Amino acid sequence: MAAGPVPQKILVVDMDRCTNCERCVLACNYVKTGRFGRTDSRIRVFAWKDTGDFVPVVCLHCNPAPCQEACGVGAIHRDAKTGAVYIDYRNCISCKACMYACPYGAISIDSAGRVVKCDLCQGDPACVKACTFNALRYEDATRAVDKLSFEYAKTLKAAGVAKGPAAAIRP
Repeated sequence: MAAGPVPQKILVVDMDRCTNCERCVLACNYVKTGRFGRTDSRIRVFAWKDTGDFVPVVCLHCNPAPCQEACGVGAIHRDAKTGAVYIDYRNCISCKACMYACPYGAISIDSAGRVVKCDLCQGDPACVKACTFNALRYEDATRAVDKLSFEYAKTLKAAGVAKGPAAAIRP
């Protein structure tokens, strides 16, 4: 299956800012079901309380999307406006092939037994609005990737990785 349009904005997760307050989880669940809870949220936060590490798990709307490629009934599509990968429940048979294909574990099963995933709330993610710690941001894709690349380069420099092409072949 061919890759879809590149999204203009992407969901960015800053794990250093996540406090495990789960406001994002509650907001998502409420927007999708009208109820506060965790069961039907499209975002989850995994916590390692002994180290204080918290990792929000969200759909990255891959391009190409493994979940879309794995769907045997063509129920997964990419929104032309937002670039979000979403499930068309009129065609979905809940076989879970998409769930197994997702390399990030971002597809889950809701309380009704349906597979669910983030659809970016049609371009206005509730999780981002609920995150007062700025751990979740919905940013211009090019700027976000540039920022992430710069942060990665800083970690390489701090780790003492050598400069130049020889760094890639140094033992």
